[in-house]
Amino acid sequence: MKIKHTVERITDFFFSIVTKKDRHYADILMRDCCMSYEKETGDYCSYRKRSGSAENLIVHSGMLSNMSDVAIVIQGPLILDNHFTLNTVKLYKRYYPGCKVIVSTWNDSNKNEIDSLKTAGADIVLNAAPDIFGLGNMNFQIVSTKGGIQCADDAGAGYILKTRSDQRIYKPHMLEYFKTLIDQFPIKQEVGSAKQKERIIAVQTTVGGGMFIPYFIADFLYFGTVQDIRNLFDIELDVSPNRTKDERRIWLRDLLSSNPRIGDYYNITAPEIKIVKNYIKKYITENLEDTVKEYWDFVSNYLITVSWDDIGLFWPKYDRYNESKLFRTYSKNDNTDLYLQYNWTFQNWLLLNQGFFKYKPEFEKYYMQTCDKLNLKI
Repeated sequence: MKIKHTVERITDFFFSIVTKKDRHYADILMRDCCMSYEKETGDYCSYRKRSGSAENLIVHSGMLSNMSDVAIVIQGPLILDNHFTLNTVKLYKRYYPGCKVIVSTWNDSNKNEIDSLKTAGADIVLNAAPDIFGLGNMNFQIVSTKGGIQCADDAGAGYILKTRSDQRIYKPHMLEYFKTLIDQFPIKQEVGSAKQKERIIAVQTTVGGGMFIPYFIADFLYFGTVQDIRNLFDIELDVSPNRTKDERRIWLRDLLSSNPRIGDYYNITAPEIKIVKNYIKKYITENLEDTVKEYWDFVSNYLITVSWDDIGLFWPKYDRYNESKLFRTYSKNDNTDLYLQYNWTFQNWLLLNQGFFKYKPEFEKYYMQTCDKLNLKI
């Protein structure tokens, strides 16, 4: 830890020196850091910048589309650091002036920030926080998402983009992209007997091997018709005991100490799996099977998944400084048994949907392995 803190202080010192005259000199230092990394490791390294402020991004008004039938629902607690949620709203309103942007948060939120959000053009939904947090705090997501869905429905929206208050989509035209995907890949007639109107779009998860863990679909972002997204969140609040971050960490470590199977571990710990399974049982089929085969059939027939880079999704959390790890494009722990790089990117979804990826019974072995194979760090 002493070495880590020393490196941080030295790095802060150098950046403070080079940016005193011109903040753009920081780019030179970043380039030199990447060059040094490549020399010492033999791997390639690059970096990427994202504007912290919506005003610094260029928006070409002549390229804007009228997407007024879509409501953007931003759910969760307001991120006050650098006014992250507020700047996200400002960006979306610049991309889509005619779009309703709804911030569904908590009734004890910072009043000044709420006023600023209203001034920026957001509709505000203030929810009472649930007394029981639920598995992985899933009840907070359920309550705030339902509040946002109702607001969108009342406003007459046809579609919803559900996002998190601590994430931001940087690329313009994401709504046109989503609508085009849904139009180009309608639900096949032979599976149309389900109660889903159109495909639901989700984003790739950060968990390695997600394609082989049944029903592990990231809950960060969903796009679909108002009714389909409402049905997706037609789920009762979870009754798991409340846990602080430290208590959850201890619980996870205790669980891993018993070395459960990978599938069992994520079924116990992942709220996103609970959400998807509940939806399938209520609106697709009651005969849900916990297999990769049925999982892939569901994803191919009812969903479209997109990559983080497709839409410029940013999450200032966890491994944001190491995107190769976050996106699972490069994992040191990967091997022929783990499939860590196989996640629901758009490319992988398309290859499945078009028949290039073909199911093999051996794929069921993945989630039946024990967790020690993953070398999880909690």
